[in-house]
Amino acid sequence: MRNLLILAAILLIASGATAQETARLFTATTFSATDSPSGEPRKPKAQPPQSAQQKAQAGEEALPATAPAAGQTAGTGGTDKRGERNKRDGRFIQSYKVMLFKKPEGKEQTRRVLWRDGRWAGVGIHYNGLVTNLGNFSLPDDAKYLSQSSKSIGVTINPIDFILLGNRKIHLMTGLGFELNNFRFDQDIALKYEKGVTVPDYQYIEQGIKLSKSKLFTAYMNIPLLVEFQTGRNHNFFINAGLVGGLRIGAHTKIKGDGPLVGGTAKDHSSFGLRNFHYGYTLNFGYSNIGFNVTYYHSPLWREGAGPQVRQINVGISLVL
Repeated sequence: MRNLLILAAILLIASGATAQETARLFTATTFSATDSPSGEPRKPKAQPPQSAQQKAQAGEEALPATAPAAGQTAGTGGTDKRGERNKRDGRFIQSYKVMLFKKPEGKEQTRRVLWRDGRWAGVGIHYNGLVTNLGNFSLPDDAKYLSQSSKSIGVTINPIDFILLGNRKIHLMTGLGFELNNFRFDQDIALKYEKGVTVPDYQYIEQGIKLSKSKLFTAYMNIPLLVEFQTGRNHNFFINAGLVGGLRIGAHTKIKGDGPLVGGTAKDHSSFGLRNFHYGYTLNFGYSNIGFNVTYYHSPLWREGAGPQVRQINVGISLVL
């Protein structure tokens, strides 16, 4: 009996030690996960400080993919942080330059600068003839000596045209031009200015002298006032008409012959009683850079009483610039 009591005591002691060890292990495990052994909450472990760049990256990762960035309103097309980075590395600036020089859709690129938008500026040649008026293309009886050859060719130089008002399709315009005329005579005559009147000089015909050239040269600076209409896909077809007036800036006669009596060239720079101003009507039409023109000057070439009352008409072709 005594032995049984001693064995029971030993078992109780062993079982008590095992329970105490088990409780100790459980307590240690619980304190390590939550609180300290003293029952106070365990303080979080200190983290090293973050740089500004790391904070910014952390903020970007926290933003949802569809959320607008700071300073940007949804639907307004503002620039997000990715766009800012593109701007810094030059990609945004390059894209802006491409759009700056791109031709706007639906609009034709301007072909010329402002003072070259019309179809007056250009260079051309024309036949310059003398007539009685628009109703009578023959010469007056007292001016038959002015009959001309087919070599009566002049030159027109119009450096500037300028649109006053209107649009590209129809507009009112003006400009500046220079007109050089050569009236070459069929007969072997010259013109002379006597007592304020221009008359023919028949001495060469009377002496049987052949002249290889006899002409009257005039030069004017012209200013037009035209209404122009352009049509076609690229405004290639054009027509303009209106008034033109000019100031005489030069004139002379010139004869040229070969022989013992007349050799070489002779010029006379007298005024010959010509008008200082002339005015008339002009019509120009064409396609692209080729134009055809007709100009009739209503004012007589000579002043009244200073020469035959004939009027000038030009028919020519021009290269429009």
